[in-house]
Amino acid sequence: MNLKYVALSCLLIAVSGGMNAQSEEGYRVKIQLKKPADGMLMVSERVPNSTMWFTDTLQLKKGKTIHTGKVQDPCLVTYALRSENEDFLGSFSIFLDNSPHIEVKGDNLRSLRVTGSPAHAEYERIEKEGKELFTNYGTLRYKYGKTFGNKALRDSLEPHYKQAYERIYDYILGLPGYAESKVAAYYVYDYFINDALKLEEALSKFSPAMDNNIYIRSCKEELDRKKKIAVGRQAFDFCLSDLDGKQYRLSDDKGKYVLIEFSASWCGWCKKEIPFLKKVYEAHKENDNFRMFTINLDDKREKWEKDVKELGLPWPVISDLKAFKSEVTAAYNVHGIPMIFLISPDGRIVANNLRGEKMIQTVDRLLNEMNTFPFSIKGEVDQFNDGCAYLYTLPPENKLLDSCLVQNNQFTLNGRLEKNQRGLLFVQGADKLSAAINEVYVQRGTIGVSLVREGRKHRATYTDAPLQAEWEALMKAFKETEEYHTYARINDEVQQEFLKKNSASPKLKAKQQTALFDAIQVIAAKENYRKKEVLTSLIYDYCSLLTTQQLELLCASLDASLHDSYYLTKVRKYIEQENLLANGQLAKDFTAQDLSGKSVSLSDFKGKYVFLEFSASWCSWCKKEIPYIRKAIEALKDKNIVFITLMMDDKRERWEQDVKKQNITWLNLSDLKGMRHSQIAKDYNVSGIPASFVINPEGVIIDRDLRGDRILQQLKKYVK
Repeated sequence: MNLKYVALSCLLIAVSGGMNAQSEEGYRVKIQLKKPADGMLMVSERVPNSTMWFTDTLQLKKGKTIHTGKVQDPCLVTYALRSENEDFLGSFSIFLDNSPHIEVKGDNLRSLRVTGSPAHAEYERIEKEGKELFTNYGTLRYKYGKTFGNKALRDSLEPHYKQAYERIYDYILGLPGYAESKVAAYYVYDYFINDALKLEEALSKFSPAMDNNIYIRSCKEELDRKKKIAVGRQAFDFCLSDLDGKQYRLSDDKGKYVLIEFSASWCGWCKKEIPFLKKVYEAHKENDNFRMFTINLDDKREKWEKDVKELGLPWPVISDLKAFKSEVTAAYNVHGIPMIFLISPDGRIVANNLRGEKMIQTVDRLLNEMNTFPFSIKGEVDQFNDGCAYLYTLPPENKLLDSCLVQNNQFTLNGRLEKNQRGLLFVQGADKLSAAINEVYVQRGTIGVSLVREGRKHRATYTDAPLQAEWEALMKAFKETEEYHTYARINDEVQQEFLKKNSASPKLKAKQQTALFDAIQVIAAKENYRKKEVLTSLIYDYCSLLTTQQLELLCASLDASLHDSYYLTKVRKYIEQENLLANGQLAKDFTAQDLSGKSVSLSDFKGKYVFLEFSASWCSWCKKEIPYIRKAIEALKDKNIVFITLMMDDKRERWEQDVKKQNITWLNLSDLKGMRHSQIAKDYNVSGIPASFVINPEGVIIDRDLRGDRILQQLKKYVK
């Protein structure tokens, strides 16, 4: 249970222990244990607004002690037992009322019996009769909390978790005598204090006679606070000035997301939020749909001014110098700082009490949604019944967009995209052996897909998917052209040469590039495809096989309406990166670690030739390169050259095992970020491996993508 430790200022009028005299109308708890005989009982009351962990200490002598005092309302009290050496031995709880003859007896903490307290008797009955509900809810709540990052598992648990929560709610509201039960009031406080809808309904069913109960009063106060700043409520429109007297009104930024931080010069926790606030600002300072304010809650101008100068915040810091007496703090229910709100473009509160990474993620997500569109894929898969469905974007992102369970052969995937993209639909059966894998062009709206088994594969039929239909038609027309047939024939020759020599001659690769360029040019020139967005995806698919000059010609030939399409943007980025890696360009410096943990940089080898290879433990083609690299190392061992292999693994053990298994004796480095996340791979535009670069003693790229025997052949020309 979510139990809160709270102050006793309004609950305990008098608390005493041991030999202190008891109040006539208070409680008297006689505690008698057989084991342990001596120790201390640390007393704590679970009531609202507490600032104290322990409110009394009782000395246990020969297993006995007496606890006396007075409570305004019955409340849950916990006794934590410590030995004379202050070792924690265990605890027990009583729902304490002002009964004068309460007794706690038992051989040990596990066999205690409490008598003489009507409130505790009611509490015991509720716990006993609801034990299965409470246990089930607690178990599901724990499991549900551990599902972060596993959406499929989270989705499978969520209905059970919600059902368990609803059963707890129904059980508590159905308790006998609920309307005037002070024990029921505790359960409402404990379970529903953070659920405004449930809390409001639960409070409405209590008798007016309960209005002054400590738990009821706290719940009502919390509900009022939540309503005031609840998500969806209209944000208070303030008008405040900065140090120069410039006024800022919230409503002036209607149509934008506005982040409002309440802070003060004396607030240490506010200072800790500044790095996160700066990250938000830097990420979105150029976004016309976003604005930030800090509302300073100092009451002296000199303190405000000093704070502004010391922090040097690049966004407006505004104030009315009324601190917590300001109508703005009252309107936003600010009783503690930092307090951060996010206001929507229509002036409503969309998030409150934001902090740290959650704040960054919330702002990123909502601003992203302003520039994205929703999509949904509703599918039916033949002969699966149950399983999981996943939707990934195709390269260059390879990002998981959504996942869900397959139930009764059906699934629904949802998400948002900034621009239309092709995705990979992967549906896996519950047996983990059967799978349906198909591509889909994702666009705004709801796409239907039927996956029908044909032999070992599933054929996909799409409905309400115009871009997918255009893509399929384009690829069919492309592969039917004579130019494509020429390219396919030359491509087969390249593959055969690779199988024989682990490399292809530059002359043959040039023929391959020309044939492919001609094939794409032919289809791009057709009037019915020249303006089609799917054409940009075709160009991107083959961009790594074309020269930058060929790609620039293709981009220039496209209709102007396609210039902002997702794939054309990626092609332009690819051209830009490739130009930075062309012969004659300075190789970008990097630092990675060897297996001993030593950091090594490319610049460490200035004055030497460097053969730089990108590889990985899982890459079979990379393994085929190893004999050729060994041959080159042996032949050039007395020359001014160093060989470096950069491993694109993300697990040290795999990297280490591969180095040992392959007996790699030359310099072997890694940043252990994997190819997708390695900044080195991004800087060198590596999307497939093996990949290689030759760098001269001045740090300039002079050759790349050497394979097989060409490694030694080319290196001999450079290293003389």
